[in-house]
Amino acid sequence: MKYIRLIKFVILLVMMQSCISPFEPEIEDNQPLIVVEGLITDKPEPYQVKLTQTFAYDENEGAPVTNATVAIEGSDGSNAVLLEEKEGVYVSDPDLFTGRSGVSYRLIIETIEGDRFES
Repeated sequence: MKYIRLIKFVILLVMMQSCISPFEPEIEDNQPLIVVEGLITDKPEPYQVKLTQTFAYDENEGAPVTNATVAIEGSDGSNAVLLEEKEGVYVSDPDLFTGRSGVSYRLIIETIEGDRFES
């Protein structure tokens, strides 16, 4: 009985070792896209929008999107232009713009290359 358990254990170990194989995905190089991170609330604080480019599978971080024009437009006619605080980080002035509950907002981004994005 003891030998049967030992044999089962050895077989289990062999099976566990043979099931490990590395996965290397085949990833095509694609045109970089813009990643937008940000949040608008009804709190009177500066809103921050971070713009970066997508990055390759083997990289850790995307390059910042600099020198873009970033604006927030509200359905109530309100608007704000965000200023670039540091590379790829655009910030609003809380004295000039604060989000309001019940208002829809659209983010407008225009890159230095002339590409325009709206969300």
